[in-house]
Amino acid sequence: MDIRLSTLTPIHIGTGREMMPEYDYVPFDNSIAVLDEAKVLSIISGGQEPTAEDINRWVNLIDRGEKLLPYLRQRRPGLKATDIGREIPLSESINFEKVKTIRAQIHGCGLLPGSSLKGAIRTALLTYFIDSDGGRAVKNTYNLYDRRNRFNASNLEKKFFGPSPHKDLMRLLHVGEAHFSDTVIIKTEVLNLKGNDWRRDGRLETWIEAIPAGETAETRLNVDKTPGRQKLFDYEMVKKLEPRRLFEIINQHTLRLVDAELKYWDIDEGNPVDLGDYCESLKRQKNEIAKCDENSCVIRVGWGSGWKFMTGGWQRHLSDEVYDKLVLALRRRHPVDLPFPKTTRFQASGEPLGFVKLSIK
Repeated sequence: MDIRLSTLTPIHIGTGREMMPEYDYVPFDNSIAVLDEAKVLSIISGGQEPTAEDINRWVNLIDRGEKLLPYLRQRRPGLKATDIGREIPLSESINFEKVKTIRAQIHGCGLLPGSSLKGAIRTALLTYFIDSDGGRAVKNTYNLYDRRNRFNASNLEKKFFGPSPHKDLMRLLHVGEAHFSDTVIIKTEVLNLKGNDWRRDGRLETWIEAIPAGETAETRLNVDKTPGRQKLFDYEMVKKLEPRRLFEIINQHTLRLVDAELKYWDIDEGNPVDLGDYCESLKRQKNEIAKCDENSCVIRVGWGSGWKFMTGGWQRHLSDEVYDKLVLALRRRHPVDLPFPKTTRFQASGEPLGFVKLSIK
């Protein structure tokens, strides 16, 4: 089944790789140029076959603290960003003297892997199954711990999806990757609880390469209809994977989490000023969900989407005692009565990351 994806807010799918200035990228007017080593060395060598000496010139520039771009412009007047690599526009002006690294998008392009989207769908389904069970599964501590008595949701997932990777319900769901045409460099900030005040923490500013809002791409979503495979699972469970039923579950899941986030920030003295347009943007996502029919849904995926969205928020079914133990296990250096999580990440304007709309074509 063909699916159209529309980004509602920026999405970053990273690998942990960070681009270093002068080594991996250089500032270029209103963009950056992600350096192509072969193109850079071709300019340094004057179009000849690069030698070890040409590589040393590049390295020596960096060692002396000199900028690469002026040197390359001297070697090739009228230099364009595409002459030395892949150009990525900036979402806002940047003081590059304060930017140490930029988190790279996976494979250096506007790729949304099928595994990332499938992981977000899995989280929505797991939360749906737990809710439908009345939360009884999470009250059984066997489903919450591993053999070393550490918190681990593997047994919980096995209960609903199947006992092994080869007998996992999600093997029936095939999700393709989506290729978006553009990426952009954006700044993300973190709202952190400092004493009794919520403030943006300048130490946690991060520049990332992201798929911008308003981009579209296509992928495929299919359910394996092979009778031999489907017989491995309960028929009622398999029906939940059919796209229109699945989209209904995803919309309910995303709406509940958005409502919970809005309720969290609905405090008597008003939203913290440093929150920016965060709540207004969440309300826009809520409106997008309300506009969905059986052929569309809104889901959140990728880096910066927050702990509750990444886990599904099913922990609300835990007893107070077990929940406190979980918080202490995840955050050992803070008192258990401190709000958890105590940070919220968003684009500098306040817009949250990771919302995307899926529509059946």
